[in-house]
Amino acid sequence: MRDFGVMERLRATLGDVVLTEFTVDRSRAQTVGVFQQRGSYPALATIGGRLNRSYEVCPLTLLVRWGRDGRAAAVKAYEIHDALVAAEDEAGYFKAIFDGPISIGMDERGVHEFTIDVDVYTKKEGN
Repeated sequence: MRDFGVMERLRATLGDVVLTEFTVDRSRAQTVGVFQQRGSYPALATIGGRLNRSYEVCPLTLLVRWGRDGRAAAVKAYEIHDALVAAEDEAGYFKAIFDGPISIGMDERGVHEFTIDVDVYTKKEGN
């Protein structure tokens, strides 16, 4: 993942939530894995080319694993989603792809999992 300060912004926004980059710690019942989204995304068109763009976009998927209580897991996933959507500052903002987290069921140990897809918009230095 190109360093746009994304992990630092996620940690600042989510507080004491355990975050892991490019993996998820399956030994923990309460953790969030952060992954770059796969797929094709439309190229950002900027007059004058990429060097004139004032921001960068980093598409991410967060995998929220939050215990065996499905209701508590859903509440935590929505808390994380809503915190990201509300976080906007001079450095940029998070744009949710969906209106809420998506349940993907439980793992083999019965831990509930949700995904949250966001585009992270980060202002480039000097803009």
